[in-house]
Amino acid sequence: MGTATYATLTLDFADADHIATITLRRPETLNAMSRDLVLELRDALDAVAAAFPVTRALILTGEGRGFCSGADMRSMVASVTAPSDTPRRATDWDDRGNVVMLAAAVQAIPQPVIGAVNGVAVGGGLGLACSCDILIASEEARFGAVFVKRGLVPDTGSSVTLPRLVSAGVMAEMSFTGRIYDAAWAERRGIVNEVVPADQLMDAARALACEIAANPPLTLRNIKRVLHEPIADLAGVIRHESESNGDSIDSADRREALRAFAEKRAPAFHGR
Repeated sequence: MGTATYATLTLDFADADHIATITLRRPETLNAMSRDLVLELRDALDAVAAAFPVTRALILTGEGRGFCSGADMRSMVASVTAPSDTPRRATDWDDRGNVVMLAAAVQAIPQPVIGAVNGVAVGGGLGLACSCDILIASEEARFGAVFVKRGLVPDTGSSVTLPRLVSAGVMAEMSFTGRIYDAAWAERRGIVNEVVPADQLMDAARALACEIAANPPLTLRNIKRVLHEPIADLAGVIRHESESNGDSIDSADRREALRAFAEKRAPAFHGR
């Protein structure tokens, strides 16, 4: 099986043994999201999506003391201090370099995404973390919806993704106060699945990714689709589950799963 690795100005990318890893690499800013980082991360996510079904899981992490500290404050400060005769808009949905659209891009790829939160995840970085399907945090991780401290409401999808993990009261507390919380607090509130020592973070994330990648890729994709597409009523959910299972039921991987079960052996899935 082939191996793909490369480095850009803002991230490292590796793809081997069915698992891709993207490491944000602006440690001097706690991996704040500059326009270059957003564009290069979008390209890396596209590469992961295009590698499906060979690539079956993604680990997203950061270098240094930060997972991601949100939007690059230097560019934000420049945007409000520079003279301009043009009214500023809150966002441009068609701009590929738009920070706030990153969460949607993460959830759009077919593979399950494990966020390995090594350090600070605040503001848009919290939104990026919450767009992952599973979060494993280092004991050094920190979380905060600090948007209010910047005069903003929660963005990067966090007004939807965070309430899926926590109660309305916790979401309100985080959003109204802008406090920073430690990893143990985040685990108790259900934001993260597991907290591990810093030196065990990537081993834990990779072990989980390997366990996930051993399953049939088409079914993994369809499970992710079911989990992220909101349906208003239970009957609609049941119909949606059945429709999502459509290409899995008659797939070669499902037949292999049944044969392996009957023959008491490990299955070999190929994404067909």
